[in-house]
Amino acid sequence: SPSSSATNPTDAASASVSSPTASAGAPDADPASAADIQPRLLDGLGDEAYLDDELSGAGSTAQQRTVTVAFRTSNVIVTIEYVEQPTTLDGVPDSEEMQDRALKLASRLAGAFD
Repeated sequence: SPSSSATNPTDAASASVSSPTASAGAPDADPASAADIQPRLLDGLGDEAYLDDELSGAGSTAQQRTVTVAFRTSNVIVTIEYVEQPTTLDGVPDSEEMQDRALKLASRLAGAFD
């Protein structure tokens, strides 16, 4: 379920600095799909924006995907974290769908601050 929080700039800035190094994706992932989920900067969302997509839990447990979108507009920093884990071991949450949902919510929130 998506959630959002606005924090003061100091707290969120320190949290977003550590995010890029924490994400690696699945170690045995297809190279094309690994490139799709790499942390990246986003254009057109607030003054600055960042997206991270992390897949974890490979092996005997269901894989959980976490998509995080963080953006700054004026003096407000917003972080949206969208987590999905299928109920079956062979299911993998769809990266594109989750990113689209998180980005749509971020866009709506950014518009509310303008």
